[in-house]
Amino acid sequence: MVLNGIEAGGGSIRITDPATQNRMFELLGMAPEEYEERFGFLMEAFRHGAPPHGGLAFGLDRLCTIIGEATGIPQQLDRPTLSIRDYMAFPKTSGGADAMIKTPSVLEPAQLAELSVVSTAKVEEEVSSGGNATKAAGAVNEGRMAELKVKLDALEAQAPPNPRGKPTPEWIEQSRKHNEDREALQATMSEDEIAAAMEKKWYVKDFKAKSGKPDKKADKKKAKEAKKEAPKEAPKEAPAKKDKKADKKKDKKEKAADPEADAKALAKKRKAAIKEGGKKGVEIEGAADMGGLSFFCTTLMEADGDMELLKESFEAMNADPPEDPEEERRGGAGGVGKMVFSAGPAYLQIVCNMPKPLQTDFKRPDGEPVREAMSAVDWVNAVLQKMSKEAPGVKAQGNADFATASIASDKEKGIFALKIKDDAMAYAYAILQEKNCMTLGGDSSEGACHGDFECDDY
Repeated sequence: MVLNGIEAGGGSIRITDPATQNRMFELLGMAPEEYEERFGFLMEAFRHGAPPHGGLAFGLDRLCTIIGEATGIPQQLDRPTLSIRDYMAFPKTSGGADAMIKTPSVLEPAQLAELSVVSTAKVEEEVSSGGNATKAAGAVNEGRMAELKVKLDALEAQAPPNPRGKPTPEWIEQSRKHNEDREALQATMSEDEIAAAMEKKWYVKDFKAKSGKPDKKADKKKAKEAKKEAPKEAPKEAPAKKDKKADKKKDKKEKAADPEADAKALAKKRKAAIKEGGKKGVEIEGAADMGGLSFFCTTLMEADGDMELLKESFEAMNADPPEDPEEERRGGAGGVGKMVFSAGPAYLQIVCNMPKPLQTDFKRPDGEPVREAMSAVDWVNAVLQKMSKEAPGVKAQGNADFATASIASDKEKGIFALKIKDDAMAYAYAILQEKNCMTLGGDSSEGACHGDFECDDY
């Protein structure tokens, strides 16, 4: 639920189908034995026929905050405000205390014993001095401290809310007045009382420490005057100029290539890219099984703009998943037409595949538009044509089944792979929509296009 562009609440429709729930557990990498043991009661309820159900929840104070800001309800500053504290009946202090009911407080041992609860909080022990009970932290009166606690909590509850953006003159004036009231209250407290309150993390401030800060400007002025009065020293000999070119050559020799270390680093990067592709493939496969997914656009980060790594990651995405249910599921997205991007410092790399069934026209039922045939190389070339400014003369390499393309970064022209990646993905989606390959509404999910761009359906 969104109100005036701000989220006010949310919820969901729950899964009630056992087969769908089983599939979700598998996508999470759980074996049947594991989820039956942990969630058998839930699966049993689903098998008996749990009715479809869902819900939405919103916070009343959050809802009132949004409505109040929109309708101009006057608050502490006689102006609209988005501070949720202004709409709470009894807002807590920054220390989590409630000034109205004086909580949290210490529970009696009998209450804890009744609930079989043991508290590990450290409580300051009272010590006796001249028949008057005082705190170990200093010679303060308990009754006096209790009164101060109430006043300090009330003062903290009246603190102006943090401003959204640049502070207004009204907020600055209210904040100044609040600090004056705070300083005036602390002026009535002894040093021992302030020390005890600070130790308990009450709403006190060390104003003396602030005023006692060193004056940096005065210190600089004194240092400057002392320097003028000091006797002048003989001029020091200028140090010999360093040969920067020679130093660079020396550094290069010292940092000689280590083939073994480079091979290990490449192997580690390759492993991470393949793992990312396999995991992404499982997600795509799951969405295809449950939502009729036919096309997909996404990004692979680990390849970092390296075409060879991207191809290996893409291959892992399309690989057949292992038959052994005990083995972690990877891949499985070969039946979905995909365009995948990887942006690095030097290149934006693109790979695309198109399964055979998607290379022919498909007539949908109920008079919906015909899904036009798609080709991997044509799809990539169509994206490149829309990006003629960023990729002049670049053509896709491949065929209807599989195609690739590389767009080089150009700092002189302000073209950066990471910057143009989102534009390329947007063009890829637009072409699918032109070809009636994606649906943005309606009951049919055939040909639905999902991905990590803003127009995705899930």
